Amino acid sequence: MPRLRRLGRVAVFNAVGVAGGLVVVACVAEVYARSKAEFRHTERQVYHHPRAGRLFVPGSELRQTNMLDFWTVSRANRWGFPDRPPPSKAGTTRESCRVAVVGDSFVAASMLPVSAKLHVRFEEIARQRAPDLGVVASAYGHADTGQINQLGYYDEFVSRTSPEIVVLVFVDNDFNNNNPWSNHFRSTQVNRKVEAARADDGSFELLPPCSPGGCDPARGRAGHTKRAGDARRADNRDAGDVLRAGGPSASAPSVLGGLGRIELALRSSYAVGMLQTKVAAFSALRSFPKPGKPTLQIRSSIYAEWFGEEEGWPGPDIDLQRDLPPMGREALEYTEFALDQWMVRANRDSFALAVLASHSMGTRGDMRFDLLNALASPRGIPVVDQLGYIARQGGRIEDAHWAHDYHWNAVGHQWAAEALMEWLKQNLEACG
Repeated sequence: MPRLRRLGRVAVFNAVGVAGGLVVVACVAEVYARSKAEFRHTERQVYHHPRAGRLFVPGSELRQTNMLDFWTVSRANRWGFPDRPPPSKAGTTRESCRVAVVGDSFVAASMLPVSAKLHVRFEEIARQRAPDLGVVASAYGHADTGQINQLGYYDEFVSRTSPEIVVLVFVDNDFNNNNPWSNHFRSTQVNRKVEAARADDGSFELLPPCSPGGCDPARGRAGHTKRAGDARRADNRDAGDVLRAGGPSASAPSVLGGLGRIELALRSSYAVGMLQTKVAAFSALRSFPKPGKPTLQIRSSIYAEWFGEEEGWPGPDIDLQRDLPPMGREALEYTEFALDQWMVRANRDSFALAVLASHSMGTRGDMRFDLLNALASPRGIPVVDQLGYIARQGGRIEDAHWAHDYHWNAVGHQWAAEALMEWLKQNLEACG
């Protein structure tokens, strides 16, 4: 027994020593993290526009961080986009070439100052290389939107500027964002977008954004917004509410579940926030399209149901409609409808329409790029290949995005602007 008591005391002593050491390490890590981080949470104020959908509160402050790469503070303009003041026709001359860049979080780019964003860099490059064009560029972007959802931005805001060129920035999740069935079960912003619904005869119709109270269950197939939205009602707040997140893994459940104060302490910890970003980035960035490799490179497991295994391109004889699973085929059909609607506006309002395929789409020979090109080409919509441009410059795709986030960094925005300028130099008639 005395021996057991001695062993017990040694075990307790060792456990206390280990626990004390861990506390010291945790305190040092927290002090280090707080010395590096400018703030802990991404914060933004949003409101519901009855025709355009969810936007940032005009004039509100936006704080964006992933706890490792960027801590950026910016403001929304009077139209609710993180950009310079909206352009006015009165502020341009007859010789001005007005360019509107429309997209999702790649265009919103809240992790960068406005001066480093695609449209500003494009404007500056154009004024250097083609000063006679008088390019004036503006951006209209919000996270978790596809080309159908972004139609509300054009109808409510972009159309007021009478652009000569509209550039749709297409990223790899836009196929799913255009498909309400897929989008509603993955997005936290399910009730706040322009959407499309399919009638019994197979035709599509555009639907205005749902109100903050939810959607009418009878509004076509998009009535499933009600079902999917009920589970996420807490993320669909009224005007002026603050959304807070701790980086890309902010929605992940705490390993300690409901242990109250301990969980709160972990959520407030800067060191834990940095660790969460590291873990999330390892999963999200492990497979990106590579120049010259005609493989699929699925970035996220959510695309497994779309394309099957990660073996890549299934061969040159693929039938894009026949060989894709049902969710993939339906997403393509919604995307086709979106492009048709953009072409209706382009023809009606006399602007040139182009698509900029981000590096996340791969390049020619990659399935995602070829799927997009197969939809755009028959409609006469040119597709600007950013990854192809990067490869021609001898660049690395890893240099186009943040180390722990797949969005463009300043270099990615620069390369996107240069690729777009390369296209414009070859299509000067687009400026009218």
